Amino acid sequence: MAELTALAQGGSSAEELAATAARAERALEEYLGFAPADLWSWQQLTALYEQYELAGRAQNATARALEFAPGDALLHARYARLSFALGGRERVLADYAAFARRHPEVALAAWYPALQHYEAGCEALAAEREGAAEFTAAQELFARAEALDASIQESCAQYAAACRVGLGWSKLVAGQGRAAEQEFRAAEALAPGTLARELPAGLASGLAGLARIARECADADSARAAALFEELHRLAPQEAGWANDAGLALRDDAVALERAGRSACTRGAGADAEHLLARARDEMERSLRAYQDAVALAPEDPGLLNDCALILVYHLQRDADEAERMLRHVLELAEAPLSGLAAAAAEEGLEPEQKSERSLAHQRQLTIVGDARQNLGVLYLTLRGDAKTALGYLESCRGMGPDPRTEVNQYLATAHAALEHGIDPRVDDATRWAAPCKDK
Repeated sequence: MAELTALAQGGSSAEELAATAARAERALEEYLGFAPADLWSWQQLTALYEQYELAGRAQNATARALEFAPGDALLHARYARLSFALGGRERVLADYAAFARRHPEVALAAWYPALQHYEAGCEALAAEREGAAEFTAAQELFARAEALDASIQESCAQYAAACRVGLGWSKLVAGQGRAAEQEFRAAEALAPGTLARELPAGLASGLAGLARIARECADADSARAAALFEELHRLAPQEAGWANDAGLALRDDAVALERAGRSACTRGAGADAEHLLARARDEMERSLRAYQDAVALAPEDPGLLNDCALILVYHLQRDADEAERMLRHVLELAEAPLSGLAAAAAEEGLEPEQKSERSLAHQRQLTIVGDARQNLGVLYLTLRGDAKTALGYLESCRGMGPDPRTEVNQYLATAHAALEHGIDPRVDDATRWAAPCKDK
């Protein structure tokens, strides 16, 4: 073997290597005739067979070696690899089923079939088919392997948790969102950190699964979507996207709660109204914290800055200085590229698709600037009581982007009324968002 290694490292010809390998094989075969249980010799011989002989011969020799050393990890890795090369997944499962009948005490007899079932489940999901049966079989086999060998307990537990993620995705494919959510949570309980980690065989993460559930239920159940996105932000606090999603979902649910509370006020259901309005205020505070986290992670993202400031301006209606600082930073970031984007969109000789893409990019940038100016206008009007400055921002934002900004008309009317009649346009405790019922 030393001679073969030296030749391989020295760049010898394939013919010379093959001849030396054949001599080494004969020597090992002869030695095993005298010492049939020598593990090192079996490991070397089967390695030579795998590299220089037909797969069938190598697999047969490895199977024989495993009868002398049924728990050897190196031989098992080779045996599974060769079985797969000879007949794919079905061959591996059949060979290991036979091996397990002879050696039920060997953990790796369950481990390698478990891997095959797990990978089969992943392949099914990649083809948009559910793989529940495969993941269930894998989970049972990993549990058996763990019970037989404590040294692989952690690896088995990690794979078993990944199987629960696979079961969650299988439920999603089958349209069972609630059941999928339960599986994802079970995976995290089984091995904390599973939802956020990269999973074997390209299985999509549990976090991505929860995000899909949240997106799918957002219109029908804003409270559930908000809870899911808030949980995603907690599980992956370094992801600005999920911090933003949490802020948006919490804001949407808070708005729905405030609307329901206001309706309860109208009906005279004071206790219900105050409960709903208190929940709305609490969720809006959590929305702000999520947006602040998003801004901390992506401080140069004008969209995040705009959205974070919006919570302070329209809903919590406080901290005007902080909101203004963010909105002015949006203008610093977003106004400068406007002329270049406009020129690029107006360039002659563009293909229709290219012109459309450039026009869309210009309109998006205009929208960002228009949103910031509108938000500054509302801030100056409702939080500072400066109707004159507010008018400048509110008038300049109209026509910026495809949104007609019809809501600006109401703020413009309030600003003109404040200037003409000396009315204080600032919000107070009775008129602010989610204020208590007026009859209290």
